[in-house]
Amino acid sequence: MKKRLIFISIVFLLMAGKLTAQVDLEKVPRIGFACGYGGNPTEAVQKVGGLLESENYREIVQLLESGNSAEKFISAVTINYLHSEGIKSIEERELSLILAIQKSTEYICYCYGCTDIRFRMLFEIFEQENYLAEANAWIANYLYSR
Repeated sequence: MKKRLIFISIVFLLMAGKLTAQVDLEKVPRIGFACGYGGNPTEAVQKVGGLLESENYREIVQLLESGNSAEKFISAVTINYLHSEGIKSIEERELSLILAIQKSTEYICYCYGCTDIRFRMLFEIFEQENYLAEANAWIANYLYSR
């Protein structure tokens, strides 16, 4: 029995490693609010920032169906934030897309300070309150400091 448990454990570890190895981490979309030497937001954050500035919420909604997991993340968080502030209501279709993103196994690289870069699945990021708090703080700052 003990040998069988060890064998099953080894097979599980090998399978987990194989699944991780299939993800090309260099191609995983990045999300961050103050990245790199200049402390600039990543491309997806800048894109949504521009859409917020122009109050183009329709395009933010369209990003829920992007092929880029970083765009999906920031658009889902932004739409939720806008809804919580009474700025935009969430339609049923949008809600179903957001819920799917919150459960997604797509990978995202979340830069949480230069020394803390994490490759996680979207659902894992949505489970971590500190990541959501950082995103919500950026959105609030963006909306109310301009």
